[in-house]
Amino acid sequence: MELIESVRKISFNVERQLDILRREDEEAIKQVSVTPFIEALGYDTRNLDEVKSQFAVGNDWVDYAIKHDRKPIILVEAKRATDTLSEKRWTQLYDYYCATEAKYAVLTNGIVFQFYTDLYKRDIMDKLPFLTLDMCDFRAGLVKRLEAFTKSGFDPERARLSAKRSALYRSVQKEFVNPSADLVTHFIKSITYSLPKEEDKVLLKEVFDNFIKDEIAKRLPVVGPETIRKDKVTIEPLPKLRSNDTTEIVEIPLYAEYEGKAFEATLLFNPLSKSGDQYLMKKTRIRFAGEVMAVNVAETKARKSIVPDAKESWKGWDRWKLHDPRTGELRAIRELLDDFTLRDQFLGDA
Repeated sequence: MELIESVRKISFNVERQLDILRREDEEAIKQVSVTPFIEALGYDTRNLDEVKSQFAVGNDWVDYAIKHDRKPIILVEAKRATDTLSEKRWTQLYDYYCATEAKYAVLTNGIVFQFYTDLYKRDIMDKLPFLTLDMCDFRAGLVKRLEAFTKSGFDPERARLSAKRSALYRSVQKEFVNPSADLVTHFIKSITYSLPKEEDKVLLKEVFDNFIKDEIAKRLPVVGPETIRKDKVTIEPLPKLRSNDTTEIVEIPLYAEYEGKAFEATLLFNPLSKSGDQYLMKKTRIRFAGEVMAVNVAETKARKSIVPDAKESWKGWDRWKLHDPRTGELRAIRELLDDFTLRDQFLGDA
């Protein structure tokens, strides 16, 4: 079974048994999540040349050592599901890391998996993980980054490049959401002799957000509501605005993932598409692959472009997501309709 599908199955089992796991010790977490995860990477947990549980490190033991050519390459320390993976836990793994020749380490409570290496200083484990996976928030794109750490795909240079790429992505993402003082200074100095002010940080984030929206808009064909397709499903036209109202359709960039592939679309949100105070999902449309369509149609097209005979249900209102302008986090479309504060961020004076 491929890596993404194997981890998807682990994610399903963890979510399904979450309440039970929170009452059990770390052995339950190993059984349901950690051991299956190591096996998803392609390593045989019954072969001591590949995986050694309770691997000796000085006078202590780390839960697992994953080996390559019989040498430890990845250490895995497992904790209870209720463990918060605090600095104390990081320090414990740090000591194990520095005492072995392993280049990678994983700290997990079976729900969250944090991956570490030594990008900042050679042979010294970084303070921040280069990648974090949450089994209760499955993301195929993040899982795909682990292909360089699988048994069949492991190569020291490839693995390090993957770790560096993931860490750089995290750093860029952080800067876009909350620009650092150094970055603000860099950009302000490129346009003016004045020193950066406090409001310049907010201004830079606004510029970043607009730049991303403009780049996405360049890649999406511009089409009107007249292109709505009605094959196989019945789709209502976009709700018409009242003749005495100048409100326009608000276009919001959307993102989704399926089988490791990223999809982009545009939410065509009509501020008047509501009955009383309730916004109507059935009247909300997406522009996807050059066509305007209902959310469920867009999700079906996305799935079938990867797996033509896919039959499972993909929850479009939860899977198509947008960036929260306040935090940079991805939020499901459904939350846009329910969260008036989030909605106001996009609608403004609409």
